[in-house]
Amino acid sequence: MQKKIIGRIAACAMTAAMAVSAVSFGASAETTLAEGTYNVDASLSCFVNAMGGIEFGAPLLTSTQVTVDADGNAEATLNFTKSVVTIYGVTCDTFIDASNSKPGYFDAEGKKDASYTLSADTALNPNSEAVKYVDSMTFPVSTDTETVNLWVYVNSNVMGVQFCDGTGTGSSNQPNVSTKYVGKVTFDWASAEKVKTADKTSNQSANVTYTVEEGYEVEIPANIVVDPQTKAASYDVTAKNFVLLKGQYVTVTTNESGTLSNGADSVAFTNSLADGKLVKTGDKLAGTINVTENAASAGEYRGTADFNISLFSE
Repeated sequence: MQKKIIGRIAACAMTAAMAVSAVSFGASAETTLAEGTYNVDASLSCFVNAMGGIEFGAPLLTSTQVTVDADGNAEATLNFTKSVVTIYGVTCDTFIDASNSKPGYFDAEGKKDASYTLSADTALNPNSEAVKYVDSMTFPVSTDTETVNLWVYVNSNVMGVQFCDGTGTGSSNQPNVSTKYVGKVTFDWASAEKVKTADKTSNQSANVTYTVEEGYEVEIPANIVVDPQTKAASYDVTAKNFVLLKGQYVTVTTNESGTLSNGADSVAFTNSLADGKLVKTGDKLAGTINVTENAASAGEYRGTADFNISLFSE
């Protein structure tokens, strides 16, 4: 009787083992992708459990493409940007820095280098140096592998951390030194969508016309107030909204003298304006008015300074 019970237990155990084996085999079945390039949903995690837990990786990954060749070999390209995280009210501009730690990935044989490209844009490191950050990295993948550990140094204007497979003991601000912090990318192979290419392409041209109307405005102060102590006033003649034909320019001249009157009393003044050409918006000519006589009585003396504005073509 005891032998029969033991036999039944052994049979049940074997059946259970076979069932587990069958489930494991099904879970590891490879996702088959035909030759071509695919957009694949993926997520990047570079998590530090200190400071309440900070995820540095997720906002850095912008898109993922996987290219499969005729032999079924696949390569993944991760596209990155720079980003921002806030830690205890301090803003950190984060990015992947290859300056002292070349990006890599882990496979069954260990850590390997990945190919990568650098941005035309820059970000500041902790020394306030402008660094071209990693904007893509490419490495081989297997479509039956959901997660790949990465070797990436996430830097910022405050500090940096080396992310890896988590087996090291290094600390922050130690690029290219293995730490306990895991960097990994997770692929959603079910989302793979093939990038389509056109069966046929052709080119056509269109004429583009953009007409800009000629115009210009010269700004002269409406009121020029003479300082009673120095008996002088400075002013600017300024080019505004200038849209001229090539070779055109504007000149401004003024009367060199004039009179300011207060009833029957008057004083003479001189008006000097710098020579020059106004060609574009913002160009200026400096002018100065000087009262050359002492006033016979108190009061406000008024007059005008006249300006002549002329447009020329070379």
